[in-house]
Amino acid sequence: MKILFSIIIAATLSCAVVLRAHSQGLSRDEEIPKDVLMRQMQAQYLRKIDKVDLMQRKVLGYQESKYGVNSVETLPPLESLAWMSMEQQDFKEAENLYRRVIKIRKELLPMSDENSKELAVSYFTLGDSYLYRSRYARAIASYDESMSFAADPGHCGDTLCRKGIAGEGLKNYEKALGF
Repeated sequence: MKILFSIIIAATLSCAVVLRAHSQGLSRDEEIPKDVLMRQMQAQYLRKIDKVDLMQRKVLGYQESKYGVNSVETLPPLESLAWMSMEQQDFKEAENLYRRVIKIRKELLPMSDENSKELAVSYFTLGDSYLYRSRYARAIASYDESMSFAADPGHCGDTLCRKGIAGEGLKNYEKALGF
């Protein structure tokens, strides 16, 4: 997710520099430095995430009051909030939300290709939330679960890469990679 954000920012940065300079009447030599623009754009992005987060929390509250705390109807706002928590680097909150998502998907939805794919992604991101908080053993266990649901070889490659990073944190590569 951070990579996607960086790509989007990098792709629009050159245009933003020229447009900002033009709108402020600056010549090309007086353009705003890219690092300043990058920080401004990141701040705007996080403010928008905060607004969406607030709206999703209201939707989740409504869905929970109408259908119950652990219902299939709460999945869309839960998944959105979990993703936004990762974007905001609130990894503890993301962990709690992804655990709820996984519980609902495993207990209330029939196993299908789509549900397996979503479980793989949820376990992968849960593993990332552990990894970012230096909880390496839990990250490895979550990545293992992710691979058990994944059918896409690319996903498995990404997961093994993350397991290697967690293994580095544990100082035990063999355990991390299952050798």
